[in-house]
Order: sequence, then C-alpha cells, then structure tokens
Amino acid sequence: MKTLLVIPCCKRKIQGGINFNDQLTFFENENNVFDLIERRNQRLTQFEHLLNNNEEYLEAWERYDGTIYRKLKQYQNLIDKLIQNKIIDIVIVSAMYGLINYNTKIKNYDLSMGQLGGVKFWNNGNLLTNSLNFYIAENQISSVYTFLSPNQYYVALFGNNFNQINHEQIWPIGLRGVNNINNQVSESII
Repeated sequence: MKTLLVIPCCKRKIQGGINFNDQLTFFENENNVFDLIERRNQRLTQFEHLLNNNEEYLEAWERYDGTIYRKLKQYQNLIDKLIQNKIIDIVIVSAMYGLINYNTKIKNYDLSMGQLGGVKFWNNGNLLTNSLNFYIAENQISSVYTFLSPNQYYVALFGNNFNQINHEQIWPIGLRGVNNINNQVSESII
C-alpha cells in the first residue's frame, strides 16, 4: 500500500543549480503523459522570460523553499526512506510545470497559479486530473492526500469536479495567514 501526497509549489525558491543530464521522472516521460509534456512545453515557451536561468536546474524538492518545504526538509532522511521503501510518494502541482514528481529537475521561475491564467491553462480538458489518475494507477497508489489551497491549485488540479479522484483533502479551515496555514499543512504531512 503506497500513499501519495500532493502538495503545491511555492513562490520562494532556492537560486542556482547545476546542468543535469536527462534523467526522466514519471511526469517527464512522453510515453506516460504526452499531453502534459506538450502543455508544459507551451507554458515554458510562452513564459520563457520568467525563467531566471536556462542552464541551472535543481530537483523540485530542493528548489522550493517555502514554509511547507522547509518543514519537510527537516525530516529529509525519514521521507527519503519512506519514498525508497515505496511507502509514500510526493507529487507537486506547479504553476509553470503542471504536475511533477518531487525530484523533477526544474529551473528557477517566478510564477504563481493565480497569474497569467494558470488555473484555466492547467485545468483545460482535465489535463492534470487525467495525468494524476494515470500516475495513481501505474504506481499502485492506495491512498491520496492533497494539501492544496481550496482555490487556485486545487481547482487547477480538479476543476469543479472534486470527486474525479478518490482522495482526502487536508487543508486547515479557519486559519488566517499564509505562514500559519503552511505550518499546519506541513505538520499534517509529517
């Protein structure tokens, strides 16, 4: 039984990176999700000016530096073991890249889902939902937990039909302030 955690990207990012050789993850393999790759390439081409450096990549897990990611990095060894033992897996909903694995190599960019029609762009044709469903089936995922705000990232993933994937949405209702919410979300993940 494998559990999938679905988390959002974040605005704060680590600068720099290195030039990687091609090492594909599930959501970069055209045989798996051709439509997602095609849509991602459109987004990267259209907003190339928002990429800070075309040669520097980091794994998404390392690139993002928001509250959720900082909390999760405190438990890096545990999370690595859980992933290696196929107990959990983590995917990220990204405003620039769509749906990516936690270890997908990405460039530094400055874009949020609420900017430049991101929600509509990624939700068009249920692209992210279909890609996630395929991932769940191919990786024998038994439980899915989404840690996405109920507005932009959640809507980009599911549109208005939240029942397209059997999942548990974990988002702290009633909390105010981004840091309070992100702290609560990261504590729920751990």
